[in-house]
Amino acid sequence: MRPGATRLVVAGLTWTMMGCLEPGGPARPAAGSAGPAGGGQFALPAYVYPDRPPTVDRRSLGALLTGLDEDYAVLWVMVGINDESAATATALSDKRHSLRAAGTSLVGLYTGPPSQWGPALLPMLRGAGANFVCVVVAPPARAGLAAWLTGNPRQFQPGLYVVDRSDRVVARFGAGPDGVAAMIADLNAGRLVPASRGAWAGPELHARVRLIELCSGKVIARATADAADAEVLVSALAHQLAATVRPAGTVAVIPIRRVGAREPGADVVASSPGSLLADHLARRGWPSVVGPASAGRTLAELRLGALEVEFAPSRLAPRVAWEAMVVGSVECRPRPGG
Repeated sequence: MRPGATRLVVAGLTWTMMGCLEPGGPARPAAGSAGPAGGGQFALPAYVYPDRPPTVDRRSLGALLTGLDEDYAVLWVMVGINDESAATATALSDKRHSLRAAGTSLVGLYTGPPSQWGPALLPMLRGAGANFVCVVVAPPARAGLAAWLTGNPRQFQPGLYVVDRSDRVVARFGAGPDGVAAMIADLNAGRLVPASRGAWAGPELHARVRLIELCSGKVIARATADAADAEVLVSALAHQLAATVRPAGTVAVIPIRRVGAREPGADVVASSPGSLLADHLARRGWPSVVGPASAGRTLAELRLGALEVEFAPSRLAPRVAWEAMVVGSVECRPRPGG
């Protein structure tokens, strides 16, 4: 690794980031360069793209942004690789100095198949002279990241998303050279107000749920999600479950266990996420959903606990008319620096 490089470990991959992306300092001139370019700007060393797709989820993306250490992050969301993508990459590369001067880091976020990294995405980035970090959204993380950026877990909207350190999307601009120009103008004019310079917030809630068929005890669907907002979190979970299976009979949402941070009541069941999940599943067409309050009463009458039936569904199967049950947990994680 060259002197002055920064190493970040993201999603199990070690990336080498040259001086232009080194946290907390100005861009350094490339080895052998004559120093500042016109206008007092240093030449930015080339960013080295890995050969294998660098995949991220919500948590590892937050770690990456923390390492870049700027007031804002611009997330360029690509849903396809086309002429507009190439034009946007070229425009962003041309404005790297302007973005740096505005206290803004830049990360490309490709939402398509990781298999397209080598044959399609890398040639497009290199052909456009791109000189910034680009990552691929891991397929299981797509719904959660889409819900965070757009409010809709079902799809990403292409464009430029400006995010501050409070995890807040403060602005969205269209892709292409015009969108890049409009974003730079707003940044330079001070029309976007960043949060304090603490660590990047990252997800506050992490949830894992499973759909278990009672007659067989088999797990027939799984879902995970990270979000700072319970509604966004539950919407992502429901989307993943509904996209996987549609039960014909009654499904009970067992009260969701709350784990993680040691705070009053942290180890007891949490009915609110479960209630939201039951509502979302019903809206997505599941014909009969029993909410956690009713399911909890049934378990109490049968003298069974939520954790007990999660790991031994056979104890419940012959005693209820449910086809399946949703079980899981929500972990409450304090925000870094919070």
